[in-house]
Amino acid sequence: MDSEEERGQESETETVIDLSLGSTHEGYKSHSSGLPSRWNMWRLKRVGFKTELVIILGSAVTLSIYITGDISGAHLNPVVTVVLAVFRKFPPKKIVTYAIAQFVGAFTAAAILYLNVAADLDLIDGGHRVVTGQNATLKIFTTIPLPAVDTFAAISSEIVCSAVLLFVTFGLMHQSDPGHRTIQPILVGMLVALISLGMGVNTGPSMNPARDLGPRTFTALAGWGTGVFTVNHYYFWIPNIIPFIGGAIGACLYDIFLSI
Repeated sequence: MDSEEERGQESETETVIDLSLGSTHEGYKSHSSGLPSRWNMWRLKRVGFKTELVIILGSAVTLSIYITGDISGAHLNPVVTVVLAVFRKFPPKKIVTYAIAQFVGAFTAAAILYLNVAADLDLIDGGHRVVTGQNATLKIFTTIPLPAVDTFAAISSEIVCSAVLLFVTFGLMHQSDPGHRTIQPILVGMLVALISLGMGVNTGPSMNPARDLGPRTFTALAGWGTGVFTVNHYYFWIPNIIPFIGGAIGACLYDIFLSI
């Protein structure tokens, strides 16, 4: 794989993850003190700041595509890379290097955020990096379902969100008009924001394994320990495996019903 393409995948993923994690941290920090219950913490994070978070996420996606789209294709997401290789003409030999670059970008973004907010984390958890409980800070870095969401609901949510993401993305890619292609990054950013706001309340959502696995791996090494992989009955496999299934379903549906 061309090193410029790899750097493009890494930098664009790093930009998106850094901005989205940073906004999550700000919302958490502002509303984590003095809360009477864990549910209130979740409610404030998931509802009170949801619009703000998804606007930042969508804007980050748009900017990253504009900046590096011509260099690496701005996949940002291993699901997109794999689906394009299966359903379109993306070279399969590039899947591994693209996925590694995306993971490294997300891992680096988590590390940068941690360096910037470590003092704030100490105020929340007393310097003891905890995975669960009212003062848990893992949720700043990874996707975690709402307390009442069971495994079936979490899987369903990730399948639907990822399917919609790839279905609409394929539709946007099909448009060849130069004017339309100019605004595609904006439309993709809006798509990610709308899915997150309208359909992702149960799980975050992930839709992007690099977005979850990169920061989750970093937290395991940065003091949270292996509990980041076992919390919520080993929930971590859902945001890292299920999006591939959802993405394939979305691409399949597009090709069946809309591809010409």
